[in-house]
Formats: sequence, C-alpha cells, structure tokens
Amino acid sequence: MRSAAILAVWLIPVVALAGPLAVFDGGRAAAIVKADGLQAEGLEAVRDLAAYLKRSTGAEFTVISEAEADPARHPVRLYVGAVAALPAADREALVRLDSDAYLVDITADGSAFLVGPQPWSTYWAVCQFLEDQVGVRWLFPGPLGEDVPEHERLVLPPWRQVYTPVLLSRQWSGDHHGGRWSLRQRLHARYRFHHNLVRVFDAERYYDEHPEWFPLRASGQRYRPQGEKDHSWQPCLASDSSVRHAAACARQAWAENPGLDSFSYGCNDGQGWCECEGCKAMDRPLTPWEGFEGTYSCRYYAWLNRVAADLETTHPENLIGCLAYSTYILPPEPIGLHRNVIPYYTSNRADYYEPEFRQQDQRLLEWWGRVAHQMGIYDYAYGMGFAIPRIYSHLFQEAIQHAVKNRVKGFYAEVYPNWGLDGPKLYLMSRVLWNPAVDIDALFTEWNQRLFRESWEPMAAYFRRCERAWSEQRTGRGHWAYRLAGDPRQFEVFPPAVLAECTGYLDQAAALAQSDLVRERIRFFRKTWEITLLLAGNYWAGHEVDRLVAAEAPLEQVAAALRRMADQVVTLDTDAYVRERVGNDPIAFHPPLPGWFEPLKTGADANAMRLSASRLSARVVREAVEGGRISADDLRGLIGRRLDEAFGTAGSENFRAYVARLRAMALKVAKVTRCDAPPAIDGRLDDPAWTGADVLTDFVRWGNTAAAQYPTRARLLHDGTMLYIALDCEQDTSALQTDAAPRDGSTWKDDSVEIFINPGLEALPYVQFILNARGAFFDLWGRKEGESYAERVGATFTCRWATQVEPGRWTGELAIPLSEFGCTAAPRTLLRLNLARNVQGKAPEISAWFLSVKAHADAASRGWIVFE
Repeated sequence: MRSAAILAVWLIPVVALAGPLAVFDGGRAAAIVKADGLQAEGLEAVRDLAAYLKRSTGAEFTVISEAEADPARHPVRLYVGAVAALPAADREALVRLDSDAYLVDITADGSAFLVGPQPWSTYWAVCQFLEDQVGVRWLFPGPLGEDVPEHERLVLPPWRQVYTPVLLSRQWSGDHHGGRWSLRQRLHARYRFHHNLVRVFDAERYYDEHPEWFPLRASGQRYRPQGEKDHSWQPCLASDSSVRHAAACARQAWAENPGLDSFSYGCNDGQGWCECEGCKAMDRPLTPWEGFEGTYSCRYYAWLNRVAADLETTHPENLIGCLAYSTYILPPEPIGLHRNVIPYYTSNRADYYEPEFRQQDQRLLEWWGRVAHQMGIYDYAYGMGFAIPRIYSHLFQEAIQHAVKNRVKGFYAEVYPNWGLDGPKLYLMSRVLWNPAVDIDALFTEWNQRLFRESWEPMAAYFRRCERAWSEQRTGRGHWAYRLAGDPRQFEVFPPAVLAECTGYLDQAAALAQSDLVRERIRFFRKTWEITLLLAGNYWAGHEVDRLVAAEAPLEQVAAALRRMADQVVTLDTDAYVRERVGNDPIAFHPPLPGWFEPLKTGADANAMRLSASRLSARVVREAVEGGRISADDLRGLIGRRLDEAFGTAGSENFRAYVARLRAMALKVAKVTRCDAPPAIDGRLDDPAWTGADVLTDFVRWGNTAAAQYPTRARLLHDGTMLYIALDCEQDTSALQTDAAPRDGSTWKDDSVEIFINPGLEALPYVQFILNARGAFFDLWGRKEGESYAERVGATFTCRWATQVEPGRWTGELAIPLSEFGCTAAPRTLLRLNLARNVQGKAPEISAWFLSVKAHADAASRGWIVFE
C-alpha cells in the first residue's frame, strides 16, 4: 500500500497554502522539463528526479525539453535548471545568488522550479524537493541506506524557499566508495588550499632557468627537487620574481577556468626551508604558544601577502588559500594578513572531549580569526584506522558553531569512513556544515526512525551510547591530527561493560525487527560491531599484562596474567574473520591501511609481549651491569634463565606459544664486532670485514609477531669510533618506490630501512637514520622534550652511506659517528637499537627486528647491542 503522507523534513517545514501541485494524481504524472544547456550535475538532477519519483509512485515521468512542453499534454511541469519560463525576477536574483545556493519554488499555478546558479546547486534543488516533498532520504551510501516512501497520490501545496549554506566550502576526502552520496549531502569544494608549491615551482620546468626560486641549503647549493612527490623542500621566498611567477600561475588557472575563484599556495608537505639571507631576513621570532611554533609564519605569510597584493590588481575578489600547520601554524600577527588570503587551520575536533585541548585549540582559532579576514578549518574525521565507532556529533556541532563566529567560511576533513561503525556521523556532519544551528537531535531521531522503523529505539540507544563512550573517554590529552588511529589504545574508549551494553542494544533491535529490510539494515551495523567486539575483547584480555609490566610488577605476576590472557584471547585469522563479516563492503568498513590495521589486530597480546620482552631484558641488563657481566652471550643466557624461572614450560598451547614468542623477542641482543680495517662504504657488502659480524634477522611484521614476508638481514661492526651497519633487503626491485629527496626527505614512505638508537633506557635522547633503496638519507636527533620537529630534523650528522640495487634485492651500508650524539664504541658499551623495514608497492609491509606496535620511535621497541 502506497502512502499519501508527506514526511517531516530537515531544515524547512512545509507550509500548506492554496493551489496544489499534482506531481502524481489520478494515474497522471507531471512532466519534467529540463533547461537547455544543462551540464554535469544538472543532467544528473533530471535523471534522479525521474528515477526517484518513479520509485515513489510507480509511474513513468516523462523528461522533455522546454520547447517540447505543451500545456495541453503537460499541464503540470517540474522545471529543472534556468528555463525560459523562470520568472524574470527570479532569473535576475539567480545571478546574485551564491554559487551553492538554490531555489525550490512550487507555484500556485501548478508548476515547480528547481534551480541553482551552478549545475551542482541545481542538483541540490532537486535533492531538496525529493527530501521535503517526496520524503526521500539518503541516510548512508548504497541501496540499504536509501529510504523512499511510496505514494499512491502526490499532491503538493505551494512552497518557496531559497537555501543558502553558512559555510561556503564544504569538502571531505576518502568517501569515494560512497559514490554520489556526499554530493547529495550538499558537499562541494570552493576554496583551494592544499599542498601546491611543488607544482607552482615545478623544478623540471623552472630550475635551470630560475635556480633562485629553490631553497639554498647549508652546503651553499640550491636544492634541485626530485619530482612532484618530493615534498622535502620549500621554495626560496626572497625574490620578487618568485612573487610575480606565483601570481602568474593563479592568473593562468583563472583564465583557463573562469569558474575558479581561488588558488592554492599551500606549502609542500615537509620542511626544507631556504637558508639564504633574504629569506632569513623575512623571519620574525614568534614566541612558541602552548606547544605550537611559528618559526616560519612571518616569512611564509609575508610572501603570501605580496602575492595577494599582486593578484588584487586584476582579481580583487579572488582568494588565495593555504594550510596553517607545522612550523607556520601560528598567526603572523606582527605583519598581518592580506584580506584575500584564506588559511586552513588544521586540528582534530574529535578530541574536543578533552577540555584542555578544546580550550587550547579554540583559543588558537580565535587568534587566527583576529588576524585573518576569512578562515577554513581542516579536520581528521576518520574512519579508517579505527575499529571502534568514532561518533562525536555534538562535539562537532559545537566546534563548527564556534568556528563560524571566528570568520570560518570553509571546511575540509579527511574522513575515509566506516559507515558500519559510525552510523549517522557524516549525515549529521553534512547538515551541520550547511546550517550549524540545525537540530541534530531531531535529525538523529529521524535518521534512526527512517532506517530501523519498529527497531529504532534500541538502535538510537546504541548510537547514543557509542557517542557517549567517545565523549567520556579517558585516553589522554587530545591531539591535533591522527591520535588513536591504528593505536590499540582506542579500545580503552569501549571497556568491557560498555561493549556488553552496546551489544545488548543491538540484540534488542534484532528481536524487535519485523521486516527483512530492517533486519538487513541492523545486520549491516552488527557485522562491523562484531569486529569491534573481537579486537577490543582481545585488547582487554591483554590489558592486565600491560598494566603489570608498566608497574614493573614481579615477573611471576606478569606470567600469571599472561596465562589468563592466553585463555581469554580469541585465536583466529582476523583477516579471514573481517572478510567473513564485511566481505567486499568498503561502505561498512573502509579497506584499512595495513600499517594502521595490523596493530589493532594483535595489539593486545603483541603489545603485552613487546612490553614484557622490553622490561625483562632491561631488568637483566641492569643486573648484568651491576655484576660486571656484559657481553651479548652473557645477556642472552641471563634473559633465557630468567624467562624459564618466571614463566616455566607448562601451560596451555596458547600460553606456550606466547612464551616462545616472548623469548624470541627478549633475546634480541646482538654484538657489535670490532674490525681492524673498516669496510668500504659502497653498498656492496663484499668487504671481508663483514664476514664475522652478527646477523640481525628474523624481522616481524609491525604490530604482529608473525614473520615478515620480505627477508631483511643487518650486520654491525665498529672500529672504536664509527658504527657500521650493512643492510641486505630482499624484494622485487623492478619497481622500487624511492621518491624522497636525497637528504631529509620523506624516506619512510619509500622502500627503506629505519634505524633507531637510544643510548639509555629513557625515551630521550634518541637518533633516527633512514636509508632508502636508491641512497636517499634522513637523520633526526631527539634530545629533549618540547623540541619542534624542525629542530630535531635539523641535525646533520657526518654519516656516510651507499646503496646498490640488483634483481631481487637491494643492499646498503652506513657509517655512523657515535660521538656526535654522545655515544662511544668502548668495549662493553650497551645501546638500545631497532631496525624497521618499509616495503611499498602492491604488497606493502612494515616489519622490524624488535616488535613495534605503535610508532617506531617508542622507546619500548628496542633490542640491545653490545660493543666488543
């Protein structure tokens, strides 16, 4: 039975006036009249209008041109686009409307005009008509997420409304699996602001003629970037010609596409700032603020001001966009900001649950609002990397309401959504971006009622509880970007009692369901929740071990907790389980990055094992140092005996397997053999000095204790001054990824090996070296808390390195001067070390010599090396 009712809709109530529009009445359907010249989304609007009206009424709706419209044959017409029949006053008003605004006008004479100034806004006018007048909802992507009421008769009263967004640019990325869903939620980008200087100053085109546009290094040489993927540099901003060239790029883009009204001068995604005197003269010291720094704020924004002033002479209303983050995240208050610059301030509003972070972040946004004439905000609304619901709708609305009071006109987020976990999150976010004052509680209720019908109340309780779990979490201080993504600590948001409560709501909903459609919709969310149950359950099984190890409890207590964990952890193939639950459904669960999902799969037992091995070996080392027995063989023997005493050999099969893996990790102690003649650093590994060196192998996958699929072998030598490291890395070398700059580029994104060295048991100081397969090198020195990334990566050690590539393997050699970071190669010296291998390509993998669960820089992920 088709319903004749018109459902309540978001944004605008339907007001009944005289003179109905008979969209479908007495078996007759209105004609859809398309404007001449409709393009892109405008044509989609016509197709969708006809398709959804048919689904609602069962009738065919004829699509005709305006010239074909015959009053006798087509007495009722739905006009799409700027047709000639549009009243002159509306046609004139249309020119003045914002490009994202649109008109829905149901007239008293039985017609409807659905039109916007642009193809996409015309599409939204049709969406609005379908939502308000027909009751259509696109609640989440795919057929399951669509709700289309059936109508035996569809007769509408007159209605007129112009719809205009509050935030003028609304955009997110990573939603590609959702098809046109985001477009239907009124998402459209207007302002350009992303990393773009690498293209504005294209080294391949401009370096030879204009080397002065590229950064001067400490060596006195101008750096030549290595292609579009090389973001390890920023241009020289001192020259007038760089300003003229940058402005010319924007003018060319605007000439080629008159629809653009902004251009991006977003910095490259790295550091590498120019060290010429002209650039340094532009710098003005900004006092670090609440952990943020603005080392290069004045330099960068002073240059942007000059570009904006140049462009203002020809394009006075066009904007230039950029990112405000990293070493230019602080506002350039001493110099001000040109009225046509729109910076996008990056932060993570999901972490507004933590009052101190929220206050700090909003104060910085308010500061920006006093300096900039308009702003954008950049957010991290994942999605991917989380195996828990990450719903924070009310925090988000409050953040947007605060933002618009501080000159924010644009929004961008990385989302990569898990709709099966996050449910209404993006639906509500899209409404808030259009109208920050919208009643999201009413929208939330309607979202659940439309999807789950007779089961809506327990499903609404489930999603409310998930949001409350996020808002009430106690997982530490908020952070500006990817906090908890790929981190097993995210499961602390859902302790066992909350897991049980949420599962109960889903069970109640399933018991109430009366139709196959409602059952299927509940199963869509239940199947992803079962991934949460599995992984969070395993995490909590290992939590007691983590707590005891962190408290340095006696090893016998740790062993007892490990036995209990072994009995509780569900041992199955997690990848197969995920495939069984969600199958090939990227809407329910976004295909995860291996580096983000591996730690979640084994984060409980793997992290417990990592911490146990690290703390056990540290205790034995302290005992050995006190007893004067310091050699690799002695340490391995002591660690093995201590393991046997504490853990024994009896127990369940799971327990014995854990102890075996724990033993393998705790015994990661290698000797650094002294060589009489140091090896030649040519990357070939054929020097006789390497023959007697210990081989560090048996790498394990990141976040896992499974053996790495790509073999890695490392050897260590010293000559009393230098530490020498040989690397032998097996993989297909026919398509190596080696895009980083020769020095201090993003080498970790390449086929590479990372080396971490800690002189002591503490997290700081430490050094990091990275060598990629083609010889690009990166070094970093973390000396103390509070240092900026720029300070740490500013270290320039006098290392030597070389690599060689041959079919099936690449090799490398490094010579590292220990004294430059306060270490010595004296006999019986102990250092903590780890090596991490990055393999890119079609079958990527991250692995490490000592198990790494979170960031490799985590000081607990270290084995030991002993100089002999």
